[in-house]
Amino acid sequence: MAEQSAPSAAAATAEQTDAERLDALDRMLTRLALADDARLAPVLARVLPYAITSLASPAPPVRKLVMEILSHINKRVKHRPEISLPMMDLWNIYTESASSTIVRNFCIVYIEMAFERLPTEEKGKIAPDFLTNISNVPAQHQGIILRLVTKAISECNIHKVDDTIASKYRAITDSNDGLVFADFCFHTLLYQAPPQGIGCPAGLSVAQSDRVSGKLPLKGDILASRKLGILNVIEAMNFAPEIVYPLYLSAASDSLYLNISLWSCSMVMFFGETGTVGAENIAADLKVSPAHSSLRMRLMSVFCRSIAAANAFPHTLQCIFGCIYGILFFHKTDMAIRLFTALRLEDQSLRLTIQEAATSLATAYKGASMIVLKDLEVLLLENCEAEQSEVRFSAIRWATTLYDTRHCPSRYICMSGASDVKLDIREMALTGLNLLNDGRQSSAGSVDFNYPDVTEMIDFIGHQRPQLLHSDEQKNGKMLFPSKTFLSMIKFLMKCFESSDSPDIVQEEPSHSPVAKMCVILEHAMSYEGSSELHALALKSLVDLSSREPKLVSLRYADRIQWLRTLMGHVDPDAREAASRLLGIASSALSSSAAVTLLSELTLTLNQNRPSRFENYHGVLCAIGYLTAGCLKQSYIPEEMVKNVVDILVKVVDSEGSTLASVAMESLGHIALRCALPSINQNSSTGTLLSVLHEKLTKLLSENDTKAIQKILVSLGHISWNEMSFPHLNNALDLIFSLSRSKVEDVLFAAGEALSFIWGEVPVTADVILETNFVSLSQATNYLTGDALLVSSNSYERSGCEEARAVAREEIIKKLFETLIYSSRKEERCAGTVWLVSLTMYCGRHPKILELLPQIQEALSHLLGDPNELTQDLASQGMSIVYELGDASMKEQLVHALVNTLTGAARKKKAIKVHKGTIGNNPTGGKLSTYKELCSLANEMGQPDLIYKFMDLANYQAALNSKRGAAFGFSKIARQAGEALQPYLNALIPRLVRYQYDPDKNIQVSKHLRKIWTTAFRAMDDIKETVRNAGDILCRAVSSLTVRLCDVSLTSTSDANETMNIVLPYLLSEGILSKVSSVQKASISLVMKLAKGAGPALRPHLPELVSCMLECLSSLEDQRLNYVEMHAGNAGIKTDKLESLRIAVAKDSPMWETLDICIKVIDKNSLDLLIPRLAQMIRSAVGLNTRVGVASFITLLVQKVMIDIKPFTTLLLKLLYSAVLEERSSAAKRAFASSCATVLKYASPSQAERLIEDTTSLHSGGNNDQLSGAILIKAYLSNASDILGGYNAVVIPVIFVSRFDDGKDTSALYEELWEDLPSSERVTLTLYLPETVSLLCDCMSSSSWADKRKSAKATKKLCDVLGESLSAHHHNILKSLLKELPGRFWEGKDAILDALASLCSCCHAAIAEEDSSLPSVILNAVCAACSRKSKLYREAAFLCLQKVITAFRDPEFFNTIFPMLYEVSNQSLVCKTKGSSSITSSVGTEQQESEGASVSLDKVLNCATSCIIVALPKDIISKKKNVLEVILNSLSPEESWQAKLSSFLCIKELCHKFQNSDYSDTWPQDAAYLVQELFHVVSPKVIDSIHLVKIAQVHTAASECLLELSKLYRDFTLTNRTEAKFEDDLAELCESVKSEQAKALLKECLAILKTLPGVTMTTD
Repeated sequence: MAEQSAPSAAAATAEQTDAERLDALDRMLTRLALADDARLAPVLARVLPYAITSLASPAPPVRKLVMEILSHINKRVKHRPEISLPMMDLWNIYTESASSTIVRNFCIVYIEMAFERLPTEEKGKIAPDFLTNISNVPAQHQGIILRLVTKAISECNIHKVDDTIASKYRAITDSNDGLVFADFCFHTLLYQAPPQGIGCPAGLSVAQSDRVSGKLPLKGDILASRKLGILNVIEAMNFAPEIVYPLYLSAASDSLYLNISLWSCSMVMFFGETGTVGAENIAADLKVSPAHSSLRMRLMSVFCRSIAAANAFPHTLQCIFGCIYGILFFHKTDMAIRLFTALRLEDQSLRLTIQEAATSLATAYKGASMIVLKDLEVLLLENCEAEQSEVRFSAIRWATTLYDTRHCPSRYICMSGASDVKLDIREMALTGLNLLNDGRQSSAGSVDFNYPDVTEMIDFIGHQRPQLLHSDEQKNGKMLFPSKTFLSMIKFLMKCFESSDSPDIVQEEPSHSPVAKMCVILEHAMSYEGSSELHALALKSLVDLSSREPKLVSLRYADRIQWLRTLMGHVDPDAREAASRLLGIASSALSSSAAVTLLSELTLTLNQNRPSRFENYHGVLCAIGYLTAGCLKQSYIPEEMVKNVVDILVKVVDSEGSTLASVAMESLGHIALRCALPSINQNSSTGTLLSVLHEKLTKLLSENDTKAIQKILVSLGHISWNEMSFPHLNNALDLIFSLSRSKVEDVLFAAGEALSFIWGEVPVTADVILETNFVSLSQATNYLTGDALLVSSNSYERSGCEEARAVAREEIIKKLFETLIYSSRKEERCAGTVWLVSLTMYCGRHPKILELLPQIQEALSHLLGDPNELTQDLASQGMSIVYELGDASMKEQLVHALVNTLTGAARKKKAIKVHKGTIGNNPTGGKLSTYKELCSLANEMGQPDLIYKFMDLANYQAALNSKRGAAFGFSKIARQAGEALQPYLNALIPRLVRYQYDPDKNIQVSKHLRKIWTTAFRAMDDIKETVRNAGDILCRAVSSLTVRLCDVSLTSTSDANETMNIVLPYLLSEGILSKVSSVQKASISLVMKLAKGAGPALRPHLPELVSCMLECLSSLEDQRLNYVEMHAGNAGIKTDKLESLRIAVAKDSPMWETLDICIKVIDKNSLDLLIPRLAQMIRSAVGLNTRVGVASFITLLVQKVMIDIKPFTTLLLKLLYSAVLEERSSAAKRAFASSCATVLKYASPSQAERLIEDTTSLHSGGNNDQLSGAILIKAYLSNASDILGGYNAVVIPVIFVSRFDDGKDTSALYEELWEDLPSSERVTLTLYLPETVSLLCDCMSSSSWADKRKSAKATKKLCDVLGESLSAHHHNILKSLLKELPGRFWEGKDAILDALASLCSCCHAAIAEEDSSLPSVILNAVCAACSRKSKLYREAAFLCLQKVITAFRDPEFFNTIFPMLYEVSNQSLVCKTKGSSSITSSVGTEQQESEGASVSLDKVLNCATSCIIVALPKDIISKKKNVLEVILNSLSPEESWQAKLSSFLCIKELCHKFQNSDYSDTWPQDAAYLVQELFHVVSPKVIDSIHLVKIAQVHTAASECLLELSKLYRDFTLTNRTEAKFEDDLAELCESVKSEQAKALLKECLAILKTLPGVTMTTD
């Protein structure tokens, strides 16, 4: 048969009908099948081109038959390289312009196969032809063709290039084809085989490397011959020098042979694309790695001779440093070692220079490999304690530079430097530990510092100093570290504890926990060589640790009581205090007798004689209080002993001086926290403690010992904690009130705390005071700093106690409001203010305080003008606290009362004697704005509650001057005030400045203003410089005049209006629109100044002024920003970030400042002219800044006028909603959405309903509609949540369903909206379940696959969340899902199956109850899905099938399902067998078919297991052979270990079925057969699986399976048991298997075999 050429074959194919093509292809397939291998080549020459061109037919039968032919050809020729293919015919078809993409794709596959079969000489001849038009070929095809060409070159041109061939190559030299070829040759020359075939060659990206090498890496001689051939061809092609120079340079540096541009090309070769601009936006597989060292050195020598290279700054410096850092030592530590060695050995004169070099070098190792960093770590540890200070400095500098703050070794190095003699080294080390400002910073100051894991840090320190973690090493008393190192170490470790995720870091062995190890470290710090500061810190840290691990610490120190007793005499008072606290904590772990004995010994010390040392006396007094309180907590001691202790302490108070007496009072207070103090017997009479000590305490409180007075006052509060009698409380109040004229701030604040304890419900517990490092209420509660208030342990359940306290509260109120607050003495007013603020702060949640809030505010407001600095400051701050405590209605009442007070509208109930003009005086003497002016300003802004924030800010600096001002958390209050005022700063700052300087109100009226301005502008645009300068001077002068004439605070309103009418229109039309930049700038500046002072005079000009300013936001923007945004993508800049930057710049401009001023003067009448102008701008405004500005201005406008916007809402909502949909800029879209939501708040119900319905309908539209809908709903939730709340039934289902949208941006926005909903997910879905189900069904019936997929995913989530609660609505969902299962397959359809499985799992009872046939309908639908071709879909179907079987548990399912599972199992085995006996096919379609025909057997087995669980034993027995076959198939060697695990589970369930069945006495004969087969046939296969698979999980599961089989065989009633032939294998496995669990199971199994009844076992 004569061959037909490729073009004619293609033409014939095009003319044929599909039926004719099918007939011709069928004949060709027959001819192929009949032809033997010797005559196959001629047949292929005709068949192959025809078959490939037939792929252009759209008819599926034609394509299917073509694929069958190609599959046949592949199998025949793949392993017969001598059979030639029609190379040129295929090439002609490929280059034919009419060829379709699919035809070209198949052509290139067979061209590659045909080229390999050509003779070498033929390859060399046609290789140049392949390069013709190569630049227009798809990139993937380019790589294949270029590899064929270079392969031919390596075979034919390794020595020389024939002239004829060379002329063919030269034909493409000057074309784009030549450049593509040269580029590929360059990459091939750079290519080096990566080690072990892994990684990317130097100088290439991953994509370039794959393009050069193809599927397998090039190695050895093949790579060398290819490079040599390329060099010969390149030489013959006569390329331009700038093209071939990089090729020759890379070849000259090649490691295979060294026998042998441009700057930009060389730069990429030198650096790669990891250090160039925009590298972060290059995909990982496209990033070029730096070239190897030899090539980079050659490049450097070239650069040194290049002027262009020298001028290419900063790349020149990058190159130099790249050579120094990268080539010399980046990957090794030699240079670092040399520098540190030189620092130690060189003379002092050179060390500073070397130190600078070492400091600079540290940055070179940034980002080095882990190996290098580990080596450097060792080097730094060796040098951190060197003798030379320069070495220590460099070691710490390197440690803080190279490693992050979580790196333990570097932090250890910083600890060693904390005690350095050099200040700079100490400060650098403390900075590395975040301890440099530790004494001044708050706990919140180190939030951004990432601390190491405390366990790792302690273990590392212990590794460096092993003796540190051994308790016995403490006996020698020597310090293991210097005191300052120990100090920084303890502080740092305690901060590590604080930053740990869990408050309790516990390990299985308590003695090995971080807390236990830390205790040992702290005990080492208590060495006698340590400083007092160190000892105090260590003991306080132990107290802190006790709150983390109370049991561990108390048990540990219950055995070290004597050690703690020695510390009670420490020279440091803080150390004595902490040791006493520890003693009280440890008492909880003592036995009752031991605790009583210890307390008796301490009291005996005081009873017999006074300790000679003050420190011992002080320590014993402290310890008695804490110890007694601890024993009372454990109920260890009797009342008599408590009375004895109290009597002793009372004697100390009565007999000692202020210092020791105050400590004794403090101890009495600690005891009183645990119980009410007993009465005191004195002089044959009995009285309360305070009545007995009243005279002595009065004397002590009148002395000048401030610290002693503070302790006594706080102890009075503690003593009153459990007191039940009012006389006692009254005695305490008398003592406290006696200090009402004290001028010492600390005393007043301590008295305030005492009053708070007497009042009750303070936010601390007795445990906090006694068992932590408690100092004062102000530090413990952190009021207004974010910490939650604690609940007092004193609940006052006893009526007597509450009654006494109620009377005491009345006494306090009476004293404060009737005596102190309104006293004529400033000292008493100050005391009353401090105490009132203290009560408000510490007891603010008490009902009585909340009731008194208006009265407290009134009192404080009258104290704002007090001449005493502290009184004025605290009054202001107290009012802020009062406002924070009130609820919404109370806050409104408080604001109203305060405004009336400050504006004079309220009538003062009581007068205070104040000095004229002192209200609001600044402590420094300068005249600051008065509170009345601030109140007026807050009212003008429509935010009267801001007056509280103004007062906070006005007094912030003064509060800082008070010691206790910071303790009250006033810095936090001021910060809150600043945050609250942030939105109003543009309006506030100008007015406050004007208040501060109080400008003169004298004005001068000037005429002919317009003419003067015209003259000034003309002069500013004059050609002569001197005239322009004069014009500038005139402009400045007339600007000042105009501003004063238009300022209503300086000029009458009528004059200001007249001036504005003259000047403003002229500036807007002539000045701002001028083309002269100086005139433009001056006009804008002046308009802003005029607007600031014009006030109401600005209103007639608002439409023109607002529109002009909004347009200027874009027109006056730097046009370079527009250019940058157009090219942002190419430059690697995100458009959203750039837009945000542009908008931020615009809002910082004078135009926006002017718009802010306009907002403030707008009133209701202004809207009639302004709104139409804004509406026009929404429609037609251009420019990002202008459009965002319009939206933002409307938002601010609506917030200003509020209800007055109602007549315009219809117009605005329509325009703003359309703007959101039409906008392409995300920033503008968000701005218009926010504006739309703001207007929505004032829309009518019908308008709101229509807008919200339109918005929710967007979820079913395109990507832009969906994104717009999400942005709008988010804006509604933020700005109009009260309106949106009425439409939750519409909105919430849309939010829920749209969370599962395919678009990442859209789904992320809806997910964020869902997370912001206040109620839990389950509650929300339950509330709106009918609407959600309806929406899901609508989406499921949509024609969009994306909607169906979204609905299915949402349905699954709904089932997972609600479970059985969904039963009432299951019918509609089930109907929708079953309707979608049949029909064509589409991507993501497996989500339907997932949803159906979840629905059946949660609603199976309701489904079966509704219609008993429904489970069978569902089962049939899922079974049909199991037969689809897509592997992913089939696996989802089998998973769904398993869940359906498990849900309904119908025994009949076994008979329905198992035959299908049996068939699938057999198909899988056939596919596996074929796969193992033949080489895999090359045709992609054949692979797809094989994938479609098989499914993971573990999925099938899981279904079989579920069937067995629900089946009746008789049904299983009826299909026993099939069951056994399925199990044996799964245990075949070809199956995966996952399938074997599923098989083991199936076997175990089968065994359980026959072990636990009710038919055990009446089994048919076939049951015995099944048991015999399971034991004798399946068990050996299970043993083989253990031998075959080396996975512990498989071994354990198989062993469990064998055990179940053995038990079944042993326990089942059998007439004849035969010997197990696999016993020897089992015995061998018992010895060889590594898993202990599996080994135990196998031994149990072997024991069963040896004791089987009725079987005589053979033994060796």
